[in-house]
Amino acid sequence: MNAAHEEFVVSHFGARQRPSKGAKTARLAVWQVRKAMKLMADHMADPIDLGEVARSCRVSRGYFIDAFNASTGLTPHQWLIRSRLHRAQELLGSTDLPLAEIALACGFCDQSHFNRTFARRTGETPGRWRRIARRAI
Repeated sequence: MNAAHEEFVVSHFGARQRPSKGAKTARLAVWQVRKAMKLMADHMADPIDLGEVARSCRVSRGYFIDAFNASTGLTPHQWLIRSRLHRAQELLGSTDLPLAEIALACGFCDQSHFNRTFARRTGETPGRWRRIARRAI
């Protein structure tokens, strides 16, 4: 990860800090996890302000990031990427939308970023994944 990308991730999603030994791990209530996931899913194609998500859960941004991770096993950013890729797979399998449109609809900045992220996570490019999925039907 280059310095500019790391700065962007930290400024938008927060740095991951490990709790000190003996520190109690913060967790979100079930309603907070559901509310956060719904808000992030509903605005998947838009830039996400974790401060706004945290406020909707009535906690601070830093607490939210740590507690979301402790509650779900994923950072908010990891959860969002996983959700974007899941939505992209749905669109790839059920529509004939061009890859660039799917990328934007799922919140990726462009098709290239979508292709790299999708291939890194699934082992296939989106176009190849679509062809394989359609043959399986």
